[in-house]
Amino acid sequence: MNEQATLLLVDRDERVVETFRATLELERHAKLVVAVDGSEGLRIARELRPDLVVVSSELPNTNVFAFCQQVKQAPELESTLVVMIIEAGANDMRFAGLTFGVDEYLVRPVEPAEVLTKLNAMLRL
Repeated sequence: MNEQATLLLVDRDERVVETFRATLELERHAKLVVAVDGSEGLRIARELRPDLVVVSSELPNTNVFAFCQQVKQAPELESTLVVMIIEAGANDMRFAGLTFGVDEYLVRPVEPAEVLTKLNAMLRL
């Protein structure tokens, strides 16, 4: 990555947030912004226009698929990539995500190396 990328993480799980913080400290070209629910995430996404939105499939009071669809349908976010954090073996979530604009998946427990690998690969697109 040549310029600084913005990654919006929409997740309430402090372990996941800390994994992303620690991992992205190593990646000087990425800035992390955190939202704790879908409505805050959507507001921040529209305001900041991040390069990548990573959203947990387990957000309370949030239809995660509706959230992904809203991100993908917002004209100002047309180039934003969406990654969903899912449980291992959640093939139904993977299949449903195709319909709602999910570009890629991370599997719990989220591993720092996987975060960096996916971030770099997706932002090269």
